[in-house]
Amino acid sequence: MAVIAVPKRLAQEVRGFCIREGLLDRGYRVRSTQDAVLLAVTDAASVRRRFPEVKASRIRLERLPRRTSFKERVAATLSPAERRVLKTAYDVVGDIAILEVPDRLVPRERGIAEALLAEQRTIATVLRKGGAHEGPCRVQRMVHLAGERKTLALHREHGVRIWADVAEVYFSPRLSTERKRIYTQVKPGERILNMFCGVGPYDCVIAKNTAAAEIVSNDINPAAIRLLMKNIAENRITNITPHCGDARDYVPRLGRTFDRIIMPLPKDAEDFLGVAFAASRKGTVIHLYMFLPEDEIMTAGAARIREEAERAGVSCSMRRVARCGQQSPRTYRVCYDLVVG
Repeated sequence: MAVIAVPKRLAQEVRGFCIREGLLDRGYRVRSTQDAVLLAVTDAASVRRRFPEVKASRIRLERLPRRTSFKERVAATLSPAERRVLKTAYDVVGDIAILEVPDRLVPRERGIAEALLAEQRTIATVLRKGGAHEGPCRVQRMVHLAGERKTLALHREHGVRIWADVAEVYFSPRLSTERKRIYTQVKPGERILNMFCGVGPYDCVIAKNTAAAEIVSNDINPAAIRLLMKNIAENRITNITPHCGDARDYVPRLGRTFDRIIMPLPKDAEDFLGVAFAASRKGTVIHLYMFLPEDEIMTAGAARIREEAERAGVSCSMRRVARCGQQSPRTYRVCYDLVVG
């Protein structure tokens, strides 16, 4: 461990650099003097090469007490066989954590949840997935394990505040990076259709981070549309038009075409490709999501797209195929970026 003295005007920038480069030693307390902020780092020379104003310091910093991790807390209460099936990864939606608990550990699930609450102070509620996503709305049953009894949370990403009720709608925080990938492609003045918008994470992120002219947002789930309207108001968005209904009925009634169409329904979205093609014109970009085994991404998935294009009498090219999540071992959530010719 080495200690560096950082001029206060550079403190935030230097600390951010150290975090990104893995140089910050988090085992020691940060300290301030009259002119500088003192940080513990693992390689002072690397920091000083980037920031010549930074100086070495001989002041000793206080070591922080070691925190017991969630995994360590839980593992201490389990047998070796139970530890082997323990899943310590979890989703976070706002201040709600959502666990996957193997059947073997269900009798221990409340203890596991309490350990997570003790370790993550920003978490207020711990839920367990109670089964697979079901029905046309892909809703998943949730079981309360610990903390506040609630399923509604305020999630934040990319400068947007998103209300989501995880017991009433489908919402995945894991798609935050994918949503950024999409909004960075949007050009000023685009008119966009989201056929399966949910509570509007794609729509709100696009509205707040681009100069899109209009976003038409549709979903079959009334609860999702109610929350989308709440999110529109929450973020003071003026260019989203929400609608609740089946895309097969609603989109043809619009009688118009769009610059970009988003289809974030991985299960069966390809069944709606004909509807999307009918709302397209030359140059329209379609983002089609599917769940596929790895060896079918460029075979069965691509073949289905060609079949639907031929049936609709349009041509389209595949600009990119992006993997944006994993459903199970060797089965992926895939986004096909298509351009209508």
